Amino acid sequence: MLRELVTHVAVANNGKAAVEIAKSRHFDLIFMDIQMPGIDGFSATKQIREHSLNRNTPIIAVTAHAIAEERERINQSGMNGYLPKPIDEAALKEVINSWKVRPKFTHFEQQTLNWELCLTQANQKANLALEMLQMLLDSLPETRNQLTLALDTLDAKAMLAHVHKLHGASCYCGVPTTQRLCKEIESSLKNGASVEEVEPEILELLDELSKVESATNQVISQLSMDVIDE
Repeated sequence: MLRELVTHVAVANNGKAAVEIAKSRHFDLIFMDIQMPGIDGFSATKQIREHSLNRNTPIIAVTAHAIAEERERINQSGMNGYLPKPIDEAALKEVINSWKVRPKFTHFEQQTLNWELCLTQANQKANLALEMLQMLLDSLPETRNQLTLALDTLDAKAMLAHVHKLHGASCYCGVPTTQRLCKEIESSLKNGASVEEVEPEILELLDELSKVESATNQVISQLSMDVIDE
């Protein structure tokens, strides 16, 4: 049900695993089962609030016994709300929407990688957008090597072929600057410019690809769907 509603889901099968994953990764929202063997939901929440990257993350209790006494304990435990079992999809969606935070990336320029544009180009399908980004990321080392070799040998034909291929890929990945530079280089070469004449744009493109690689790694790391079984 969660995977139908959000992009990134991580699963811990017990309280100890929940505490451990909370130490290594930040989450927008945590659903905490109350009844678990070993460390129960109350104890896990206490440890997450004291020693983790999620001290301020909203934590929603999931319980089959939402009686007044337990609701009071939930409120006093550091949790931010509760969701009764059996889980109702409408109620789950309402909880998510009330705490929803759209991803904000502050470590790179939007012109280098624009996630909203990437989603638009993938018809608002997050999994497809991430898949396209992963394909681009996997191709970048070879692409840089090919562009560098064509630049070193002043091979206009090879440069045009490699830039054309990169231009096609960049149209589906929300990378505006890369797309613009590819278009400029491709157009110049098609109009008879030499590799030497477009060297400044090629060097700028190579530098931009390094930025794209870093930004893409960050987005994929933050948004990819992971399932952790312990």
